[in-house]
Amino acid sequence: MSTQNKPTARRNRWLLLGFLASFILPIVIGQMAYDGAWFSGGQTNKGDLLTPPMSRDGLAWQQHHDEGPELSSRWWVVYALPARCDAACEQSLQALPRLHESIGRERERLGILLVLAPGQTAPPSWLPETLSAAAFVQWVSAPATPQGSAALADDSWYVMDPMGWLMLRYVIPADEAPAILRAQDLLDDLTKLLKVSRIG
Repeated sequence: MSTQNKPTARRNRWLLLGFLASFILPIVIGQMAYDGAWFSGGQTNKGDLLTPPMSRDGLAWQQHHDEGPELSSRWWVVYALPARCDAACEQSLQALPRLHESIGRERERLGILLVLAPGQTAPPSWLPETLSAAAFVQWVSAPATPQGSAALADDSWYVMDPMGWLMLRYVIPADEAPAILRAQDLLDDLTKLLKVSRIG
């Protein structure tokens, strides 16, 4: 081989190695990122995913005020009312009507479902008029048995689809500023769900 061909052969060899590395290196780095859990895996929801989802049928709710909307007619933000209204409850009473107003043109597809404490048959006296008699609110009673009473935490909001599956949970902060941010998380997730959903 002539001395003039040696630099050309060496350069071609480096070009070939560089070409192979440009294909192999991304695969190796991608596998390392996957194995090392460098990323959150593409999760887009801001609420806590219930795995597996909870079925409405298993909660044995008793539906009230028959003139209200059917549970299968829309999406719902579910809130289990506590026996006494604490700080998280106060934040909910302020946030839920605002949330419904903020959903915009999808408002008809979303309702607020209030679950009364076990044994209660009417909304508590401390429930404001904006929630106790609004057209977008339905309320149900949990049965007075331990089976239904512990199913939903009264410090959380839940998202339920028209098929009756509770799929997302949002723990309500007791302080106002974090509670507003949490309500915004719920609104963001609902906006995405209603945009892609063909039901409700």
